[in-house]
Amino acid sequence: MRFAHAKALAGLLLCAAAVGIAPGRPALGDETSSEPAGGVPADNASAAKLARAIFDQLQAKHLDRKLLTPQFDADLNDEALAQLYGLVSSNGPPLEFSLSRKVSLDGETRYVIRIKWTAGLVAMVLGVDSVTGKISALYFRPAADVPGSP
Repeated sequence: MRFAHAKALAGLLLCAAAVGIAPGRPALGDETSSEPAGGVPADNASAAKLARAIFDQLQAKHLDRKLLTPQFDADLNDEALAQLYGLVSSNGPPLEFSLSRKVSLDGETRYVIRIKWTAGLVAMVLGVDSVTGKISALYFRPAADVPGSP
């Protein structure tokens, strides 16, 4: 059973390319500003609440597309979303879910969420458009690959 979870977690990390980073955005770790921006959550508690709501929707296999920017909605096809649903929900409830970093640059704020499952540790990166407050990026990476995540 543990092997199945590890395999699902590995698949989740591979799925990051299918879900992807919004085009034209710098790679995580290249950002330099950490100033708060307009349409993003006002504080860390609100940001963590938003991230958890999005994560819970993924686990429930129902992401409200009205929360996405038009560009990200177009980029996130149904096939990639279905794969993401399956991979996230197959790991069960996380043992830990915490905001570890916030970075703002070029009209977007990215939140790095540390998620620990029995199968391992990943970072969920959630991009939020600074003007509209809508989700502009969503992907997962091994936690060790994300600056500021232990």
